[in-house]
Amino acid sequence: MINPRDKFKKGDELIKFNIEKIKEAGYDVTTPVIITNSEHYKEVSHTNSLAVKEGEVLLSVQ
Repeated sequence: MINPRDKFKKGDELIKFNIEKIKEAGYDVTTPVIITNSEHYKEVSHTNSLAVKEGEVLLSVQ
């Protein structure tokens, strides 16, 4: 588990869950990603795909 002010790098596990059980329970597994301080970054770009798989790039922040 992560805590406020923790630092992490690409590949670090932030959360663990069973997505299939969540789907079986009838829940939507769409996950919004919001960057609230985008003005602090040179560039924020994202994929145009409606769904991404593990290992695929979703978002790039520079």
